[in-house]
Amino acid sequence: MVNPTMMSYCGLPASWSEFDTSATVTTFNMTADCVFSSGAVNDNNIFLSFRGGEYTINGNGYSIFGPSNARVIGVYQFTDDTILHLNDITFRSSGFDIGRNIIVYGGRLNGRNLIFRVNTGNGILDIVSGGEVYLENAQFLDNRGTATRPSLVATGPAGLASITNAVFRGNT
Repeated sequence: MVNPTMMSYCGLPASWSEFDTSATVTTFNMTADCVFSSGAVNDNNIFLSFRGGEYTINGNGYSIFGPSNARVIGVYQFTDDTILHLNDITFRSSGFDIGRNIIVYGGRLNGRNLIFRVNTGNGILDIVSGGEVYLENAQFLDNRGTATRPSLVATGPAGLASITNAVFRGNT
Protein backbone atom coordinates (compact mmCIF):
# COMPACT_ATOMS: atom_id res chain seq x y z
CA MET A 1 0.00 0.00 0.00
CA VAL A 2 1.38 3.37 -1.01
CA ASN A 3 -0.12 6.43 0.68
CA PRO A 4 -3.87 5.97 0.25
CA THR A 5 -5.49 9.01 -1.33
CA MET A 6 -8.83 10.71 -1.08
CA MET A 7 -11.51 9.26 -3.31
CA SER A 8 -11.33 11.63 -6.28
CA TYR A 9 -7.64 10.82 -6.75
CA CYS A 10 -8.02 7.04 -6.83
CA GLY A 11 -10.55 6.51 -9.61
CA LEU A 12 -13.75 6.69 -7.54
CA PRO A 13 -16.05 9.70 -7.05
CA ALA A 14 -15.20 12.24 -4.39
CA SER A 15 -17.52 12.68 -1.41
CA TRP A 16 -20.84 10.87 -1.65
CA SER A 17 -22.41 10.05 -4.97
CA GLU A 18 -25.69 8.43 -5.94
CA PHE A 19 -26.07 6.60 -9.26
CA ASP A 20 -29.33 5.59 -10.94
CA THR A 21 -30.48 4.60 -14.43
CA SER A 22 -29.62 8.08 -15.73
CA ALA A 23 -25.92 7.70 -14.81
CA THR A 24 -23.51 8.35 -17.67
CA VAL A 25 -20.54 6.69 -15.95
CA THR A 26 -21.08 3.04 -15.05
CA THR A 27 -17.53 1.67 -14.80
CA PHE A 28 -14.87 2.86 -12.37
CA ASN A 29 -11.21 1.80 -12.47
CA MET A 30 -9.25 2.38 -9.29
CA THR A 31 -5.79 3.86 -9.80
CA ALA A 32 -4.60 3.95 -6.16
CA ASP A 33 -5.62 2.91 -2.66
CA CYS A 34 -8.64 4.96 -1.52
CA VAL A 35 -9.56 6.38 1.86
CA PHE A 36 -13.12 7.35 2.68
CA SER A 37 -12.72 9.91 5.44
CA SER A 38 -15.46 11.14 7.72
CA GLY A 39 -17.55 13.66 5.92
CA ALA A 40 -20.48 14.13 3.60
CA VAL A 41 -22.68 11.10 3.07
CA ASN A 42 -26.24 10.69 1.88
CA ASP A 43 -29.18 10.31 4.24
CA ASN A 44 -28.51 6.55 4.59
CA ASN A 45 -24.89 7.13 5.68
CA ILE A 46 -23.46 5.81 2.40
CA PHE A 47 -20.66 7.25 0.26
CA LEU A 48 -21.45 5.43 -3.01
CA SER A 49 -25.10 4.55 -3.58
CA PHE A 50 -26.32 2.55 -6.59
CA ARG A 51 -30.09 2.56 -7.32
CA GLY A 52 -31.06 1.09 -10.67
CA GLY A 53 -28.73 0.11 -13.49
CA GLU A 54 -25.59 -1.99 -13.78
CA TYR A 55 -22.18 -0.81 -12.54
CA THR A 56 -18.63 -2.10 -12.21
CA ILE A 57 -15.79 -1.11 -9.91
CA ASN A 58 -12.45 -2.60 -10.94
CA GLY A 59 -10.09 -2.35 -7.99
CA ASN A 60 -6.97 -3.41 -9.89
CA GLY A 61 -5.60 -4.82 -6.62
CA TYR A 62 -6.01 -1.58 -4.64
CA SER A 63 -7.68 -1.13 -1.24
CA ILE A 64 -10.65 0.87 -0.03
CA PHE A 65 -10.31 2.07 3.56
CA GLY A 66 -13.74 2.52 5.12
CA PRO A 67 -14.71 5.52 7.24
CA SER A 68 -15.77 5.53 10.86
CA ASN A 69 -19.05 7.32 10.17
CA ALA A 70 -20.59 5.61 7.15
CA ARG A 71 -21.04 2.63 4.89
CA VAL A 72 -18.82 2.60 1.81
CA ILE A 73 -21.19 1.10 -0.78
CA GLY A 74 -24.96 0.67 -0.98
CA VAL A 75 -26.70 -1.44 -3.62
CA TYR A 76 -30.45 -0.78 -3.69
CA GLN A 77 -33.31 -2.02 -5.81
CA PHE A 78 -36.62 -0.24 -5.71
CA THR A 79 -38.25 -0.11 -9.14
CA ASP A 80 -35.28 -0.95 -11.42
CA ASP A 81 -32.84 -3.84 -11.20
CA THR A 82 -29.55 -2.85 -9.63
CA ILE A 83 -26.40 -4.89 -10.18
CA LEU A 84 -22.93 -3.98 -8.92
CA HIS A 85 -19.80 -5.89 -9.96
CA LEU A 86 -16.77 -5.52 -7.68
CA ASN A 87 -13.45 -6.94 -8.90
CA ASP A 88 -9.99 -7.22 -7.31
CA ILE A 89 -10.56 -4.93 -4.28
CA THR A 90 -9.46 -5.14 -0.64
CA PHE A 91 -11.84 -3.61 1.94
CA ARG A 92 -10.15 -2.57 5.19
CA SER A 93 -11.06 -1.15 8.59
CA SER A 94 -14.61 0.16 8.38
CA GLY A 95 -15.30 0.22 12.11
CA PHE A 96 -18.69 1.86 11.54
CA ASP A 97 -21.00 1.30 14.50
CA ILE A 98 -24.32 1.13 12.65
CA GLY A 99 -23.46 -0.14 9.19
CA ARG A 100 -21.04 -2.15 7.13
CA ASN A 101 -18.65 -1.70 4.25
CA ILE A 102 -21.37 -2.88 1.88
CA ILE A 103 -25.16 -3.02 2.21
CA VAL A 104 -27.20 -4.89 -0.43
CA TYR A 105 -30.86 -3.93 -0.09
CA GLY A 106 -32.85 -5.80 -2.70
CA GLY A 107 -30.14 -5.39 -5.34
CA ARG A 108 -27.44 -7.77 -6.51
CA LEU A 109 -23.72 -7.75 -5.80
CA ASN A 110 -21.28 -9.86 -7.83
CA GLY A 111 -17.78 -9.91 -6.34
CA ARG A 112 -14.61 -11.56 -7.66
CA ASN A 113 -11.23 -11.64 -5.99
CA LEU A 114 -12.31 -9.53 -2.99
CA ILE A 115 -10.42 -9.39 0.29
CA PHE A 116 -12.04 -8.24 3.52
CA ARG A 117 -9.16 -7.59 5.94
CA VAL A 118 -9.13 -6.28 9.52
CA ASN A 119 -12.64 -4.85 9.53
CA THR A 120 -14.09 -4.11 12.96
CA GLY A 121 -17.41 -3.07 14.42
CA ASN A 122 -20.14 -4.15 12.03
CA GLY A 123 -17.47 -4.79 9.47
CA ILE A 124 -18.20 -6.35 6.16
CA LEU A 125 -21.52 -7.04 4.57
CA ASP A 126 -25.26 -6.66 5.19
CA ILE A 127 -27.81 -8.41 2.95
CA VAL A 128 -31.29 -6.96 3.45
CA SER A 129 -34.79 -7.45 2.00
CA GLY A 130 -34.16 -9.88 -0.81
CA GLY A 131 -30.64 -8.73 -1.67
CA GLU A 132 -28.40 -11.17 -3.49
CA VAL A 133 -24.66 -11.54 -3.02
CA TYR A 134 -22.43 -13.78 -5.12
CA LEU A 135 -18.76 -13.84 -4.11
CA GLU A 136 -16.08 -15.88 -5.85
CA ASN A 137 -12.44 -16.19 -4.72
CA ALA A 138 -13.07 -14.11 -1.59
CA GLN A 139 -10.83 -13.87 1.47
CA PHE A 140 -12.04 -12.92 4.95
CA LEU A 141 -8.96 -12.20 7.07
CA ASP A 142 -8.72 -11.03 10.70
CA ASN A 143 -12.16 -9.38 10.84
CA ARG A 144 -13.77 -8.72 14.23
CA GLY A 145 -17.49 -8.65 14.93
CA THR A 146 -19.36 -9.09 18.20
CA ALA A 147 -22.19 -11.34 19.36
CA THR A 148 -24.74 -8.62 18.61
CA ARG A 149 -22.96 -7.14 15.61
CA PRO A 150 -21.42 -9.86 13.43
CA SER A 151 -19.34 -9.05 10.38
CA LEU A 152 -21.61 -10.90 7.93
CA VAL A 153 -25.37 -10.46 8.28
CA ALA A 154 -28.42 -11.44 6.24
CA THR A 155 -31.75 -9.95 7.31
CA GLY A 156 -35.19 -9.54 5.85
CA PRO A 157 -37.09 -11.85 3.52
CA ALA A 158 -35.47 -14.06 0.90
CA GLY A 159 -31.91 -12.73 1.05
CA LEU A 160 -29.33 -14.86 -0.75
CA ALA A 161 -25.58 -15.26 -0.31
CA SER A 162 -23.39 -17.57 -2.34
CA ILE A 163 -19.69 -17.59 -1.45
CA THR A 164 -17.45 -19.97 -3.43
CA ASN A 165 -13.74 -20.71 -3.24
CA ALA A 166 -13.31 -18.58 -0.11
CA VAL A 167 -10.74 -18.40 2.67
CA PHE A 168 -11.81 -17.57 6.24
CA ARG A 169 -8.81 -17.03 8.55
CA GLY A 170 -8.41 -15.32 11.93
CA ASN A 171 -11.97 -13.95 12.12
CA THR A 172 -13.84 -13.50 15.39
